[in-house]
Amino acid sequence: MYEKLRNARRAMRLKQAELGKALGLPQGYISQVESGKHDIKLSTMQDWARVLGFELMLIPIAEVKSISYLLEANTTELLPPAYGPLPEHPQ
Repeated sequence: MYEKLRNARRAMRLKQAELGKALGLPQGYISQVESGKHDIKLSTMQDWARVLGFELMLIPIAEVKSISYLLEANTTELLPPAYGPLPEHPQ
């Protein structure tokens, strides 16, 4: 999990100090979390994820496989429209 946060930060070309400033946290704390030396509160994780363009979601365990499939698949090619094409000019 922390590796994904670090990779997302790097992909955005954010330095640890810049992320820390956005979160109101010191750079050293960011480093400790990214290296797995420190756990964080859920509220901090939510803020951190949002700064990096993510949203935390609670997904029932029974639905994880389905949700993972939908996130990874190109669903526009796999799933037909539910009710067919929409009319160009609704009446």
